Amino acid sequence: MRTDNTYLKLILALALVGILVSGWLLSIHIKFSTGQAGLTESCSIPLLGSSQGCANVAVSDYSVVAGVPLAAIAMSFYFTVLILVFWAMRNYQMAYEALYVSYFLSTISILVTVVMFSISRFVLKSFCIGCAMLWLVNLALWPCFVKHLGLGWGRALAANLELIRPRALKLKKERIGLSFALGAVCLLVFSVIGASAKGLSNENPGSGSALISEYQNAPQVFLPMEAVGGPSSKGTNAPVMDIVEFADFQCPGCRMGSQFLRPFLMKHGDKVRLTYRNFPLDGSCNSFVPNGGHTMACNSARHAICAGEQGKFWEMHDMIFDNQESLSVALLGDLVGKVGLDQAKFEACLKDSSTESTLQKDIQWGDLIQLESTPTLIVNGRKLVGAHSPTDLEALLQMLEKERNK
Repeated sequence: MRTDNTYLKLILALALVGILVSGWLLSIHIKFSTGQAGLTESCSIPLLGSSQGCANVAVSDYSVVAGVPLAAIAMSFYFTVLILVFWAMRNYQMAYEALYVSYFLSTISILVTVVMFSISRFVLKSFCIGCAMLWLVNLALWPCFVKHLGLGWGRALAANLELIRPRALKLKKERIGLSFALGAVCLLVFSVIGASAKGLSNENPGSGSALISEYQNAPQVFLPMEAVGGPSSKGTNAPVMDIVEFADFQCPGCRMGSQFLRPFLMKHGDKVRLTYRNFPLDGSCNSFVPNGGHTMACNSARHAICAGEQGKFWEMHDMIFDNQESLSVALLGDLVGKVGLDQAKFEACLKDSSTESTLQKDIQWGDLIQLESTPTLIVNGRKLVGAHSPTDLEALLQMLEKERNK
């Protein structure tokens, strides 16, 4: 084993980077999986740009192990390495045991890296900037331990067996046990922190039983086939769960509902279809709410419809909701450029009478289902009122899947 601390200092620096990145990934996981992230929000790191890949990974089933966010488990690993290496630097008499346990954990991290890379690349087909940074940290930690411990590359992997069956070294079992116990404490602490933080961030962390009960008792309504699909629809064409959402772009509850639906659709787009229909609470276009006070709702709906004519409905939808508190004629005009629409075609669409006809169809369909408030979801022909958390929506989807498979 080397007597200088060059590699140990590098290991400490890498562990600190791991803690910071995994903490950031934990915040991403909590925000996106609980529907707290903005509709246009993506994972961004200064100088590296933005990526939707982290969000795709964050809402996937692979981001959680036994109810604990994987990022929290990663934090516990880096924190354990940090403490053990610092301990070894402070007390060389106990250096071997602490460093060999850290080395063993770094070997495990290499295996985890290979597995997570494979899942990301071949199953989720998403590239997560933060995950890639942790993979690089893991790949860098292992050779640093090998060099400091003075292990030959040929016997580096076999050296992990010293913890179980000592041969070349006289490692103290009590010190090995103490080192692993420290790691277990870190794992427990960060698991509790991660799971608790996610629970506190979720608006409705229940099992979804309330929504299932509401669905089972909800009235059945009729919508023509024309009301489903089109530019304002996304997801699969053969859904287990077919959702038609009636909403108003100035309604705060509608924005929350859309933020809840986003991670749910990201995760279950192969089983769910979502169609958005306008029901602006604005008397200037909606005769059913003559006293509606959302004065920008009708104009916002027209902008979304015309964006859909250029294949950009959802981009405009997300932009409008994320700028809901500052909606104005000028802002909507700015969003046209930000979304990347052809200005001339867009202005022609706004003046076209067919745009108003499309909006009035949505409103008529809202009246047809006796809509009383926004947002209202029509799920497989049943009317549900209000915004529903991703957790509750998942529970309802699971019930619908079971019913289909009976």
